[in-house]
Amino acid sequence: MKKLRFSRKAGRDLKVIYKYIAQDNVTAADRVLEEIQQACGHILELPKLGRARPDAGQNLRYFPVSDYNIFYQIKGSSVIIVRVIHGKRDIRRALNYE
Repeated sequence: MKKLRFSRKAGRDLKVIYKYIAQDNVTAADRVLEEIQQACGHILELPKLGRARPDAGQNLRYFPVSDYNIFYQIKGSSVIIVRVIHGKRDIRRALNYE
């Protein structure tokens, strides 16, 4: 059985996303976080669901949800959520692959 793990940066991303959206609308913030969590569950069940992003990092895949991209890696029996980044951000910069 696969395990879902979140990197520290991904955990911080989720907190920042929630706080930013909740400034204007707590219900919307709850909804977006729920959508992201559901997408992570789908990724865990079908890890190759997302597209490969070799330009952004070795063995890195992404799955879009709402306005965000979930970046993750498959390592053995684990799926590691590396980052959750807004789709309008410079992905390579956000992932520190400049």
